Amino acid sequence: MNNDYESIEDLSKQFSDNVVANQKRLNGIRTHQFLDMTNVYGEVNVKQVVEKGHDFTYREKSQLEILSNEMNELVLNQIKSFEEETAFKNKELMQKKILLEELGKEYSKQLSFISKLSNSETDLPLTPLIVHIDMLLQQQNLSEKQKNHLIIARHNILSGLNLQ
Repeated sequence: MNNDYESIEDLSKQFSDNVVANQKRLNGIRTHQFLDMTNVYGEVNVKQVVEKGHDFTYREKSQLEILSNEMNELVLNQIKSFEEETAFKNKELMQKKILLEELGKEYSKQLSFISKLSNSETDLPLTPLIVHIDMLLQQQNLSEKQKNHLIIARHNILSGLNLQ
C-alpha cells in the first residue's frame, strides 16, 4: 500500500515538474516576444500584442493538453502494472491453495494407513518408526539421497510385516 502511495506521489511530482518547466519556457518566450513588439522608443504595437496574445493562449492550451495526456498515460501504465501484480498474486495464492489441498489429502491418506496398521498390529513396536519415517519424508529440505534412504527403510519395514 505504501509503495502505491509513493508511486502516485512520484507521478504527481513528475507532472508538477513538467508543468513548472513548461511555464518557465512559456514565460521566457512571452518576455522575448514582448520585447520584440516594442520599438526603440518603448511604444507598443497593440494590434501585434493582441495577435500574439491569441497565439500564446493557443500554445498554452496545447501544452496543457500535452501535459494532461502524458499524465493520463503515466496513470494508465501504473494502473495496468497494479492489475498485473494483483493477477500474479491471485494466481500464486491459488497455487498455494491447491498445494495445501493436495497435502491435506496426503495427510488423510497417511492417517488412514496408520490407522489400518495400528488396528491390525496393535502390539507392533515398529508403528512409531513407520510414522516417523513418513513424517520425515514430508520434509522439504531433505536431499534425494536422504529421501531414498528413508523410502528404502520404510519399504524394508513394511515388507517384513507383509503390509505393503
